[in-house]
Amino acid sequence: MTDIDIANLALAKIGDAQITAFADKSDLGLQNIYNQTRDDLIALFPWDFSKKRVTLTLTAETVLAFDFNYSVALPVDYLSQPMIYKTGVPFVVENTKLYCDKITVYFGYAAQITDPTKFTALFIESFTLLLASKLAIPISNDKTLSNDLLIIFFKRMSEIFDIKQSELPLRRTSFKNKETE
Repeated sequence: MTDIDIANLALAKIGDAQITAFADKSDLGLQNIYNQTRDDLIALFPWDFSKKRVTLTLTAETVLAFDFNYSVALPVDYLSQPMIYKTGVPFVVENTKLYCDKITVYFGYAAQITDPTKFTALFIESFTLLLASKLAIPISNDKTLSNDLLIIFFKRMSEIFDIKQSELPLRRTSFKNKETE
């Protein structure tokens, strides 16, 4: 599936003509709305295709921020959902930097993914609903349609959240034997 295919799915939801290029709707700035909506949706939910892990090496801060000793610029494809693996390591993300007291951290996040062949079917379905809701007013001047699409989007996201929750593995818990301690 291509970016244009996804845009056409959204346009079909509001009853608009199909396009062959984003330039066909340049008066709307369709390319910009598409890109922003895609990034917003990736940032909103922990989609499997957008999860990324990297090792970051932090450098000493000359001016201590938030009482942390080290900082590093966030990866250029960082969108949201920061996580440091190895629990108990406090950190703060502000603007384009990660602040922490560890020199090396294993950092996970939602990355900007622009290749539509990486998108899952659930993401595409959600994306087309959200994109259609954003396009309904400028294209058809229909606030009711926009709101209806947004309601369907939120219901679908709730269902997707429930699906993802049911897929989570059970946490292993170790019980120590008090007699052997």
